Amino acid sequence: MKKVGIVGTGKGAKELFQFLTKVNHNIEVSCFVDEPREVSELPATYYHIDEFLFEKPKLDILYLASERQMFNDIVHLHLNASYECRRYNWPMHNYLFDNKAKLIYKRCPKVMNSSVSSHFYTATYGQAPQFDPQTQRSLDLDRYFMESQSIWEMDSDLQQYFKFAIMRDPIKRFISAYNHIVLRSKRFKSNDINDFISNFAFYLGNYDIHDHFCPQNEYVGDNISFYNQLVDIKQVSTLEQKLGVTFAEHNVTKSVAPSLDGESTYEMLSEQSLNTLYAYYQRDYELYADIVGWDVRRT
Repeated sequence: MKKVGIVGTGKGAKELFQFLTKVNHNIEVSCFVDEPREVSELPATYYHIDEFLFEKPKLDILYLASERQMFNDIVHLHLNASYECRRYNWPMHNYLFDNKAKLIYKRCPKVMNSSVSSHFYTATYGQAPQFDPQTQRSLDLDRYFMESQSIWEMDSDLQQYFKFAIMRDPIKRFISAYNHIVLRSKRFKSNDINDFISNFAFYLGNYDIHDHFCPQNEYVGDNISFYNQLVDIKQVSTLEQKLGVTFAEHNVTKSVAPSLDGESTYEMLSEQSLNTLYAYYQRDYELYADIVGWDVRRT
């Protein structure tokens, strides 16, 4: 029986505990939270977060059930002291469901997200979402994302579903996000991609930037075995054939997007910018490069 630790807020730990015990019965769970009362009814051992920090319990796997920096710092302190423990990032939200076709899709911005999400929206509501040709945003999709069911709340057996995510080479995804968010939508003032990268740490404080530029690991997570398939964006046609769907039919973003002169390309990146991006997306390359076939030419 594996000893599993969950660190985070009481609400986050409760949701994650319910899901983990649904898919794996052979685990012994300890919750280390800021409000132990919120998890007191769970069949788990629970402690205040301070006990995790000072006692350094021996665990096989450690899950982080919060995005708050405080919990990240605590986990890093623990990992430095305990080489036996592995941290898993397992995002709790941003899943879409097609209950008729038994599909679960893990969303990730700038990786055909609008196209695939439009397919799931249409499967749910029987009509395609509408997009604003100026902003390229869809209020229909925004509402759909807000109302979508959390994977932790599902009563169905997840083994019955085909679970997938679409991936993209991190640097190519970065360039696509820069062209879309900065140059085309003009949400930020920057006409030089290398200058933008040199100030990237500053821009990451903005939600729009973080949402579109953050590592895919923050969406897809470390637990690759959860998915039936991770596929590179260039190989989506093989996934479509397997599932019997055509996501391209819903690729409305390109059809409404204004033309863009002078878009940024890979060849424009300086050596310093490439090194910065490879360092920032290092975890993505470590986790997914072999699976989806990315050509990692630099380390």
